[in-house]
Amino acid sequence: MAQRIPSFVPPPAAAQPPVQVAWAPSPGLPSPEVIQKQKEGYVRLLDEQLKQGQNTLDQQRKQQSEYLHTQAQQQKQQVEMQIKQQVQQQEMQLLQQYNQSLMQVQQASAQQKAALESQAMQLVMEYQQKRSQEEMLAKQQQLQRGHIEGRIQLVCQGSVPGTNEICGRDAKVAGYRWSTRWKSSLVWIWSKLLMHLHCATTCRSVLVRMMNRGR
Repeated sequence: MAQRIPSFVPPPAAAQPPVQVAWAPSPGLPSPEVIQKQKEGYVRLLDEQLKQGQNTLDQQRKQQSEYLHTQAQQQKQQVEMQIKQQVQQQEMQLLQQYNQSLMQVQQASAQQKAALESQAMQLVMEYQQKRSQEEMLAKQQQLQRGHIEGRIQLVCQGSVPGTNEICGRDAKVAGYRWSTRWKSSLVWIWSKLLMHLHCATTCRSVLVRMMNRGR
């Protein structure tokens, strides 16, 4: 509730003394000396009244000024307190929003890391599986090539029954059929046959005819 500001109250006017006229032995107007004295007395009285009134007004002004400053300081403190509370509330809201956003970012990062880890593990497993298959296939091919190379050497050396006859005439092979797994190695076999110069021509014709019979 706002307090009422006091207003200026002029000091009460002093009662003017009645004009006294010096007694004269004869009726008539007062003398100039008497009038001068009376005037000086009235002037002193008026000056004193003016001084008292001015002092009273100065005191009232000072009181009212102090009252206004006190009221302004109280209102300023109240406003500052309200602003401080509002700032604290806004800071709390910002902190809550920051924590929520940070949690969302951390969860998204964790999910992406988990997905990346799973994908990496899957790729590693696929690589290992493929590598194992390739190693096994390479071993099988190596065994097959060794077996074929051994048979070719036996054929070229005449260790297999009937091979001399095959190398000496038109190379008619009876009852011998190539399987599909030997056809895939014909190029490699061809390079090995060239190393055996003593029967290269004969073995080439034999291989060509054997491939034609297997089709």
